[in-house]
Amino acid sequence: KLSPMMSLQKALRNIVPPLTFCSHKGTTGRVGVIGGSLEYTGAPYFAAISAMKTGADLSHVFCPESASSVIKSYSPDLIVHPLLSADTQESVQAITPWLSRLHTLVIGPGLGRDQGILRTVRELIAVIKGMDKPIVIDAVSLCTYVPRPW
Repeated sequence: KLSPMMSLQKALRNIVPPLTFCSHKGTTGRVGVIGGSLEYTGAPYFAAISAMKTGADLSHVFCPESASSVIKSYSPDLIVHPLLSADTQESVQAITPWLSRLHTLVIGPGLGRDQGILRTVRELIAVIKGMDKPIVIDAVSLCTYVPRPW
C-alpha cells in the first residue's frame, strides 16, 4: 500500500504534463486577462498570477494605461499591455493580434463600469467568439450583456 505522500505524487504525475526538451515557455498554457481599471488593479493581477500558479506558462494582462504600472509592479512575471481604452476601434485593433497567441481568456476582473471600456470589451468578446477560444466572463462583464432593469 502506498503512503499518502506517494499517492499524492502519483496523482500529480497524472495531472502535470511532463517537461521535455521540446518544451518552451508557453507550451503549458498562455492566458490573457482583459480587465483592470484605475481603482481595481488587484483583480486582474490575481486572475493572471493564479493562472500561472496553476500551470500556465504565460499570463498577459490587457488593461487601461492608468492601471498598467500598478499591475506590473505586483509581479515581474506578468506581461502587461496598456492597450485597453474607451477608443473601441483603436483598442480592438491593438489587442486583436495578441489573441491568436493565447489559449484562453478571462474577461472582466477589475474592469469597473466605464461605458467606453465596456463597449470595447463587448467588441473584443465578439472577436474572441469568432476565434472559437474558451473564455471566462466575470460578473461585471456579464452586465454589458444583461439589460438593466433600472
